[in-house]
Amino acid sequence: MTTHSSPSGRAPERPATFCFTVTAEADPGLLPRLVGAFSRRGLVPGKVHAVREAREPSLSVDLQIADLLPAEADLLAADFRAMVGVSTVLVAAKAEARPASVAA
Repeated sequence: MTTHSSPSGRAPERPATFCFTVTAEADPGLLPRLVGAFSRRGLVPGKVHAVREAREPSLSVDLQIADLLPAEADLLAADFRAMVGVSTVLVAAKAEARPASVAA
């Protein structure tokens, strides 16, 4: 497995699974714009889930992608925040699953 070192001398960045939650105006062009941000980088999200809020004219979209470096996740989040109609972008890295220890 390849790791990438950070220019600041911190621990090397490792690819992880990142989850993005985007809240925006309910616009027919939003989903293609969000997926297009991945496409422009040669990436394909592993999961996309969209829900239109009934009380407000907004859309909540959850996107997930594996094997992404933190710097790449930051760039995607910046792309999402720059999109017209987007009000909130949340980003989280999934914790790595660790095998449970077996008691003897």
